[in-house]
Amino acid sequence: MKRNKLLLIIIILFAWLLRVIYLNKDGDIKNQYTKEVYQKGDDVSFEDNVSEGMNEYNGYSLKVEKLKVEETSDYMEALGVKNKNSSSLISEKVIEVTVGITNYGDKNEEGIFFPTFPIYGWDWYTYSNSEVTGYANDIFENEPAFGIIVPYGKSTEVKIVYPLFREGMSEKRWSEIQNESMYMGLTIQPKARVIKLN
Repeated sequence: MKRNKLLLIIIILFAWLLRVIYLNKDGDIKNQYTKEVYQKGDDVSFEDNVSEGMNEYNGYSLKVEKLKVEETSDYMEALGVKNKNSSSLISEKVIEVTVGITNYGDKNEEGIFFPTFPIYGWDWYTYSNSEVTGYANDIFENEPAFGIIVPYGKSTEVKIVYPLFREGMSEKRWSEIQNESMYMGLTIQPKARVIKLN
């Protein structure tokens, strides 16, 4: 009797397993979003994709020209900013990303918003610092820079500055952080487009 019950349980489990396999054979779950990785120097169009904050920049493209990682105090001194009470001096280092922005199709000239382009590594991320970005570009006249409007059919070059914090990093890793893989996120859906910075 026990043997028959055991055999019946095995048959039921086997039938259940076959049914699960049959129902899921075509149910291959795929991410509905695709990820495209570009390199520094590639001109990346936003097209119909959205950035963080669900911002759309259709008609714009962005190209990373240069990347620089520097101690915050040295960077601010080179910009001629001496105010030690500045909120921009909170991080130990800064990342300066020089980008070329082209408006090839936004006739409304709505512009783009810098904080929608985070920079991240394998276990950290950061958003642009509007105060330091304003200091780094003459066009902003030392005023905080949250974004830019590029006239239709024109291009401009901008330095976007990001704070980089040491917290949680070993001394060795911190000293070599500029060699670590970094990415700038441009869009998140339906196509996630990122630029590998180094």
